[in-house]
Amino acid sequence: MCFISTMSYGQQLNEYNIQEGKASDFYYQTPHERSLQASMAEYDLKYHRFNWFVDPDTLYIEGEVTSYFVSKSDALDEFTLELTRYLIVDSILYHGNKLNYTHETAYFLEIELPGVILKNELDSLTVYYHGVPEQNGSGSFVRDMHDSNSVIWTLSEPYGSRDWWPCKQTLNDKIDSIDILVKTTIGNRVASNGILVSESSDGFYSYFHWKHRYPVPAYLIAIAVTNYDVVSFWVTEGTDSLEILNYIYPEDLSLFWYNISMTVPIMELFIDKFGPYPFEKEKYGHAQFGRNGGMEHQTMSFMGHFSGGLVAHELAHQWFGDKITCQSWEDLWLNESFATFSDALYYEHFRNHEDFLVLKKSRIQSITNFDGGSVFVNGSDTLSFSRLFSYRLTYQKGAMVLNMIRLKLGDSLFFKAVKNYLDDPALAYNYALTEDIRWHFEQVSQLDLTGFFSDWIYGQGFPSYSIDLYPVKNHVSIQVNQKQSHASVDFFELPLPIRFYGKYGEQKTILFQNDFEGQLFEVDLDFEPDSFAFDPEYHLISKDNVLRIHHLNIDRNQFAVMYPNPVMDMLYIQFMEADVLKSISITDNLGRIVKGEEYNDLQISPGMKISIPVQDLFDGTYVVIIQLETTRVTHKLVKP
Repeated sequence: MCFISTMSYGQQLNEYNIQEGKASDFYYQTPHERSLQASMAEYDLKYHRFNWFVDPDTLYIEGEVTSYFVSKSDALDEFTLELTRYLIVDSILYHGNKLNYTHETAYFLEIELPGVILKNELDSLTVYYHGVPEQNGSGSFVRDMHDSNSVIWTLSEPYGSRDWWPCKQTLNDKIDSIDILVKTTIGNRVASNGILVSESSDGFYSYFHWKHRYPVPAYLIAIAVTNYDVVSFWVTEGTDSLEILNYIYPEDLSLFWYNISMTVPIMELFIDKFGPYPFEKEKYGHAQFGRNGGMEHQTMSFMGHFSGGLVAHELAHQWFGDKITCQSWEDLWLNESFATFSDALYYEHFRNHEDFLVLKKSRIQSITNFDGGSVFVNGSDTLSFSRLFSYRLTYQKGAMVLNMIRLKLGDSLFFKAVKNYLDDPALAYNYALTEDIRWHFEQVSQLDLTGFFSDWIYGQGFPSYSIDLYPVKNHVSIQVNQKQSHASVDFFELPLPIRFYGKYGEQKTILFQNDFEGQLFEVDLDFEPDSFAFDPEYHLISKDNVLRIHHLNIDRNQFAVMYPNPVMDMLYIQFMEADVLKSISITDNLGRIVKGEEYNDLQISPGMKISIPVQDLFDGTYVVIIQLETTRVTHKLVKP
């Protein structure tokens, strides 16, 4: 799900303003409520048949929901569904007989079965109900207007389904298949999941029958009803074709035509990157609705507008969130971060490169506006709608973490792992946890990503880098130091991209795997660099980075160079020509030797380097004396 604040170009680059919250696994707090929620694990939903009457001119729903289920208990004698008390239950039928029920708690419908249903037995019942769905500000069942016409639409993620139909909303039981039959007033169309089986009219009312034959969680079931215009585009692959079905307000069809048509190449891109469209036997579609953003209802996303980024985001959800759904709201990033990563793929492939860089830069700036915050939503934090739906953390930070994994693994291994994750038979059309995607990245890359996930998914904050470069001709020594914004992470291990530029237009970008504080790298280029850039493509989540270039003073005979200077812990001396090393001394400002080493006529060669620990020196100014067989080299040294 995604909500965008405005339609302006600059603000689209700043992406989405989240207005909608999601409830948590911890919503039910009383012992009785928790007991009722737990009791729903005693059956496995197989099928729902919805039969509804909806008139867009009236905030009201009337209907019946038939549920087929298999008992997971040895003796199931009670059946629990979630349903707001705002809706009135008329009756519940079981094999033609009325059942006793209790609808006294805020959100539970407790049904007495006339006998016991044994384990693995298939059975069914039907709930008849009516009323005005609960209006709690979450927008689960909404009536509003467009161009003087009424529209009713739903948005249930994750616990809004109970506001308008009797359901099971836990993230452990997808419904294997559904039929949705809606009666509405003449002149209106109904948009929903799956494929449209039939459309008819009796002169007073219109009737629509949608069927969906893929597993679906309750929160991804939806309807929208108004006087839609309908337009289709097609994705063709060989002899197969997939319909892109669009239900659009008549007054907006010409405005959105081009952006809707962009769904075709975006779909082709995602099929290439992620594998086949998950619901290819049915369709993908859009239904316009009254929110300034989108919601990834399975096979038909509800859209407030059709900017390219939003079209890509909601389409990507069909793989990430719909085909595979987060098993816990703590793991919501598996849905939202992948979709946000995917709308950046739209920028990468269909916008100019500068737009792509501006998008990533703006995300990094947003993430680093605050020092803390993890991608993973911890425990009771899921009670906070703003935390669960934090665009900074759940969306942007998670997406940029995926971008860093892509950098670390390379495109080939990254997208192979993503495809393997999506094709995993234990996860496909089912649920997943964070450790499932980590396992697939590790299997493909043969890397241990435990520390990376600990830092970037479960941990908080980001690094700031201090990088010192010491170029000598075509050789560069690089020392990397890092500070962390939050105490939960002691060091962020990352590949660091540094780009080298030559004075004749040469350039080369090299990744340096930074694993510890003060790490030193050496690189020989095929040109002499005269300038440098750190992370020029905005791959890394970091802030306040300092890149210092030290053009080293080489003695008159070009015998030796010394760095870093100023120095904190370790001093390096690199020799430029062959010679014989006698000794190295460090003297204070009074000429006293405070550190010295005899080398017994050590034969040195060009490029050879010697390290000298200086952490025990007091702060101050020193002179380093390098005694060679042919000359003496001196350098001034500062210990701050």
